Amino acid sequence: MAVLEQLNADGRGHMRILVTGGTGLIGSHLVKLLKPKHDLVILSRHTVKTNNARMQFIKGDVTNYSTVEKSASGCDVVFHLAAQTDIALSFKKPKLDYKINVEGTKNVLKACKSCGIDRLVFTSTAAVYGYQRFVPIKETAIKKSTSPYGKNKLIAEKLCDKFGSFIVRPFNVYDESDRSYSNINKFCSLIKSDKKITIDLNRHDTRDYIHASDVGHALLFGLKDIGTYNVGTGVETSFPDLIALISGKLNKQAKVVYQGDDKKIRRSCADISKIMHDFRWMPIVRLEDGVERIVKN
Repeated sequence: MAVLEQLNADGRGHMRILVTGGTGLIGSHLVKLLKPKHDLVILSRHTVKTNNARMQFIKGDVTNYSTVEKSASGCDVVFHLAAQTDIALSFKKPKLDYKINVEGTKNVLKACKSCGIDRLVFTSTAAVYGYQRFVPIKETAIKKSTSPYGKNKLIAEKLCDKFGSFIVRPFNVYDESDRSYSNINKFCSLIKSDKKITIDLNRHDTRDYIHASDVGHALLFGLKDIGTYNVGTGVETSFPDLIALISGKLNKQAKVVYQGDDKKIRRSCADISKIMHDFRWMPIVRLEDGVERIVKN
């Protein structure tokens, strides 16, 4: 049974839903899943034209409370995805990161209370974990983020948790669109152009790559439940293995230089046993298929 059909069977029918960041990497997939059944209000910094009378786009961002309150008015549920997600930028502009990721979340929560909305779904990040000695990483692992981004998202998590929210921690998210800035997309572009790939990590460092559409499906469980969940594949992929996969799909040799940085996260992989157990959720898009989509795009 599809996720939305399952939720409707459990009593969650037609609703008016606000999606902040609804034109982003994950948000665009979530909107596709929600729009057949619900009326949507999409708060985004980007203007999108639509002929769908059940979709309303509001240009703005979550740092402006009046815009957030206007967007939330009349809604039953809020999916809060709008965020500053660039870790490097969070070091360069920590105040900006805090303003968007913490103050913006406060605005969303304030608007929920003002508009009588009792259901919030929040997209956090695996960056809250920071360096972990043991993988796969459970939701209960001690949070050791060293980046302003990870620390601020953890602050936002705690605010949402007090409200009573459904929180997901996606790992390395990608898709085949130009919204995706993951390693996969970057490496595909560089190999296609016969350009050198410089990786400021070690050869055997790993990441857990999850397709944005799978994250979108996981978010839907927030329509009926609360809690905090990892969203990944549960599979570690090393950089040499990822590059070999991409090179094979492109039938081109990659030029790679590793510049190991021990200050960065070495291994990253989600323990997804909790979300699998509670909702029978499983990622659908295999890494091989996701890379194939990017190569063909």
